[in-house]
Amino acid sequence: MSYLPGQYVLLRDGNSATPQRSYSIANEPRSDGLLRLLVTYVLDGATSNWVHDRLDTSDAVLTDRLSGSRTS
Repeated sequence: MSYLPGQYVLLRDGNSATPQRSYSIANEPRSDGLLRLLVTYVLDGATSNWVHDRLDTSDAVLTDRLSGSRTS
């Protein structure tokens, strides 16, 4: 996946059990396509709780809608 600084993706689980949310991409483009996302834990946030409490680094998730633009 090709992207620019300042862009983000829409993250969702495969079962649609949590609300989809947009998260900033936190790494440079990689040849293997791996994305690191910046996900802040929100006390009552269903999606951030799912990411922090249930996801493992080996889990696959769905991403959609590469958006945003370079801001600097």
